Amino acid sequence: QGKLTTFTFHMLQPIPSYLFAIAVGKLEFRDMGPRTGIYAEPTLIDAAVWEFEGNEERIIQAEKLLGPYSWDRYDLLIMPPSFPYAGMENPRLTFLSPTMIVGDRSWVSIITHELAHAWTGNLVTNATWEDFWINEGWTTYIESRLTEILEGDDLNQLYRFEGRIHLRDALEYYGIESKYTCLKTSLVDEDPEEGLSYIAYYKGSDFLLSLENVIGRVTFDGFIKRYIQKFQFSSLSTEEFLHYLRQELPGIDNEVDIERWVYDVGFPEDAPVYHSKLYDQIHEALEAYKSGVLPEKSDVADWIGDQIFQFLRLIEAPIPLSDCRHLEEIFGLVKHGDVAIRWAYYMIAIPSGDDRIRVDLDSFVKNVGRAILIELLFRQMVINDWTKEFARTLFDQSRDRHHPITVKAVESILSEAGL
Repeated sequence: QGKLTTFTFHMLQPIPSYLFAIAVGKLEFRDMGPRTGIYAEPTLIDAAVWEFEGNEERIIQAEKLLGPYSWDRYDLLIMPPSFPYAGMENPRLTFLSPTMIVGDRSWVSIITHELAHAWTGNLVTNATWEDFWINEGWTTYIESRLTEILEGDDLNQLYRFEGRIHLRDALEYYGIESKYTCLKTSLVDEDPEEGLSYIAYYKGSDFLLSLENVIGRVTFDGFIKRYIQKFQFSSLSTEEFLHYLRQELPGIDNEVDIERWVYDVGFPEDAPVYHSKLYDQIHEALEAYKSGVLPEKSDVADWIGDQIFQFLRLIEAPIPLSDCRHLEEIFGLVKHGDVAIRWAYYMIAIPSGDDRIRVDLDSFVKNVGRAILIELLFRQMVINDWTKEFARTLFDQSRDRHHPITVKAVESILSEAGL
């Protein structure tokens, strides 16, 4: 008490201002490799180390595809529950939500994504928020390439299917003709948050996959390394990228309708097609359910978390209360360790009128800080009478537990609903 400690930090590499962040807390650190480690509160450190081991191998594989890692170290920091994002790619030190610690390593893909940002986003950065896809479309594409190497292509393709679900939701939210469904759009005199969505991630990634498909992986991989080398430590607009693309790959416009991908609304009908045996199992269960056949516990005993999540997100609610209770039982949904899976169940249970989840909603909103989950949950609550009745009270009781970004988003939803 009464003593001060001074910490100094010298970073040689330049970074964009939005990537500058400072974290302060009672933290432990564990080495996980020559260039990798993890910071967390003492109560979480053991679980975090187990969940996210193997990061050195991720760097090695990423360097093969993208060129040398330019940031010296790649460490992780587990944030407080109020942290509004799944992850944030601050150079050298990815910030992670504690909800990523599930106990089965099912969220290691978030590490692959944030690590990829070390090249696409941190090293080559979007010039403006109108060019957001330069960061996220590229990073989602690179995440997919690394996942194929690290976890196998069947799982990688399953993750791509999940991306299509997020893309579907974004297109439905904005409307297929909205300018916000373009990869590049005007945000003049607008809050950039209004135009930032999963469209940049998954439409952008599919655009790049379309380029790879027509020119071949070997040729495209050469382009990737040249692209990163040329624009490293600089900010890039969409137009500058397209100029470089056409310069490096002459005639590419004859193979891919670039203007439609980048500047048109909606989603191209000739987008890449995915194939996954893991997804086939989901599709078969969905088709059976549509015909009145509920899955049994034995049918889904070997499903991984992402299969459960996608199955729930693809069910068209409302459904009968008896079906809600059956799904909750076979998947153990309300007590599931993955908050995203619990959230996906609530998104079905709310419009289906399953008021048994009221206590669970209270606990979820008070303990989960991820903004996108909380925001979408309240969007669902305010359009269903039985949850609309207590939506304002529920949020007022938990608002102090949330980040200002989350509070702003939910307040907007509640105000628009007259609450």
